[in-house]
Amino acid sequence: METLICKLEDLSERVVVIGDFNQDILKGSCTVLSFMLSKGFRQLVSSPTTEGGTLIDHVYVKGCHDTQVTIIPTYYSYHEALKIVVPYD
Repeated sequence: METLICKLEDLSERVVVIGDFNQDILKGSCTVLSFMLSKGFRQLVSSPTTEGGTLIDHVYVKGCHDTQVTIIPTYYSYHEALKIVVPYD
């Protein structure tokens, strides 16, 4: 993951990394979160993203100011949908 992040940072000052990381931030210690924070990213999701009440779907941003994330309930998946708005500067 470190190699990927370094390559993304080389391509642009604005980086967004989104995905199901299977690490529940709400449980406390999260190696992915710690790594991304150490690289200067912010994690934008703060509420559960699954029917089970876990927060395993993360949105990390760097250099993207005023980015907004909205959790949208779904009936067709264990995961909720995430709507991400990244303003274009």
